[in-house]
Amino acid sequence: MVVCIRTGIDYKNFQLPDYNYPYVFLPTEWFTKILSSIKSEYHNIIIISDEISEAKLIFGENDDFIYIEDAPEIQFQILTNVDACIISNSSYAWWGAYLNNRSEEHTSELQSR
Repeated sequence: MVVCIRTGIDYKNFQLPDYNYPYVFLPTEWFTKILSSIKSEYHNIIIISDEISEAKLIFGENDDFIYIEDAPEIQFQILTNVDACIISNSSYAWWGAYLNNRSEEHTSELQSR
């Protein structure tokens, strides 16, 4: 399983004008809530981010977490090849998850949650 979280300054400062809640990024609580509900089902959870040091502050140290501080194309390959993805609302993460080659059966199982 991989968690792809965007925390970089360009992502945080992006706003949509004229809306009650103009920020478009997912709050970190969303990621931590999802992880806490499923972490017993997965070992070796890979965490990728545009700001890996901030991701480490959000998720903390855990023997099951593997932080990947690699080039974006390597992180993209990880997204396309893992069993499950928890992704930020970014086109980069979406395409990586969309192009993932996991089986239809596993995808249906995850979507039914």
